[in-house]
Amino acid sequence: MSTAERVETRLSFYGRLTDDLTRRAITAQSMIIRLEADGSLALLKDDGHFCFVALEPSNADYTVKIIVPSYQERTVAKAFPGSNPVELSFPGDDELYVSVKQVNAGQKRVTFEEIPFVPTIAAGAQVIGQGTFATVLAEPLEGQKVSFAKLDSVTGLAQRLTVQGRPQRASAGCRCWSFL
Repeated sequence: MSTAERVETRLSFYGRLTDDLTRRAITAQSMIIRLEADGSLALLKDDGHFCFVALEPSNADYTVKIIVPSYQERTVAKAFPGSNPVELSFPGDDELYVSVKQVNAGQKRVTFEEIPFVPTIAAGAQVIGQGTFATVLAEPLEGQKVSFAKLDSVTGLAQRLTVQGRPQRASAGCRCWSFL
């Protein structure tokens, strides 16, 4: 009698590496991501995603070293307290900077240089501009080759605008993007 072998793994840590300015993914062949303690390497994908699997839960921090040629080396220490996957990120990783090319008051739309990929940012995310300008996104901002955003209002918005933000993730609570 033969028995079927079943192998299970569980996701532990995960993340995605992109260039801070261009938001383009850093390819797998150009990154090394490893655990400091034992040198274990992360599983890598060409779209910039990486993950560690089957780590033992620990309240003590795991130390992860991220090495990419021509980029600053990074080290992150993070606990893995339970069975739910933990995202690895750094302060500022969730920011996106753009300069607005055009403001269309009639459509309440701002255009900017095309961004290769934007994770979903929900309608209603807070928008903050220069001076006292403040509004919200009128429609979700997401997808590939994103070059515009629809706002609830553009009244008082200057032509030059920097966008700084936090994409909303399916596993997280309310997160927003801020337009500075």
